[in-house]
Amino acid sequence: MRKLLFLLMIIFSTASFADSVKLTDRYSLVFIMDSNCPHCQHFGSVVKKLEDEDGFKVYPFSPDGKGVAEYPQTATLIKPVVEKYFSNKPLFFPILILQDTQSKDLPFYVVSQGDSSYQTVKAQIETVLDYVAKGDNKNETK
Repeated sequence: MRKLLFLLMIIFSTASFADSVKLTDRYSLVFIMDSNCPHCQHFGSVVKKLEDEDGFKVYPFSPDGKGVAEYPQTATLIKPVVEKYFSNKPLFFPILILQDTQSKDLPFYVVSQGDSSYQTVKAQIETVLDYVAKGDNKNETK
């Protein structure tokens, strides 16, 4: 009985993540890294799994225009990008941002700062989407 309940919990939690919104139609991921950062090197595989298994479009950026193994080609992190996502806050890498690509004001949500597991990041994305769905995004980062 316990195993059945556990299995049902896993199935429903996975379904809610996939069904909460057509994620890949509305949201993309912005992956900000430093090519010399060992945490970024590891986290690249997590981001790649989100792209390959969950279908997110990923936009990689780095200060030097160099990437990690999974994302060897990146856009250079230029001043307008830094200002949009960080204002005057200090940067540390890696950073993963969930970017709403369909809303008029293009809100975004930082879902990971530093190296995290795939499961942790996926759970954080689900938490953010639940938060947005409830309309509690008055304090979202813009």
